[in-house]
Amino acid sequence: MLLYVRYLNLDTYTWDTDKGILTLGEKQYKCELVNNSIDLKLEKQIGKIKGEDFSFRVWSIKGESINEQIAIKGFMFPVDIYSRIK
Repeated sequence: MLLYVRYLNLDTYTWDTDKGILTLGEKQYKCELVNNSIDLKLEKQIGKIKGEDFSFRVWSIKGESINEQIAIKGFMFPVDIYSRIK
């Protein structure tokens, strides 16, 4: 029950997969090409994706400001890094 309450309280991002844009209010992030050999440390879940089930989550990246870079991770889906563009 506690995990479901946390899920409901996460920010809800809009994800335009065709353009690689992630939006939360006035903030927009663009997907970057990532070298899969980078050992990326995800810190904590900060959001969910509108219209998606529990498979995809938005994460903060250890050592990075959420105002600059965030990541999307999904079940059986590689991590994508998004950098702030607006």
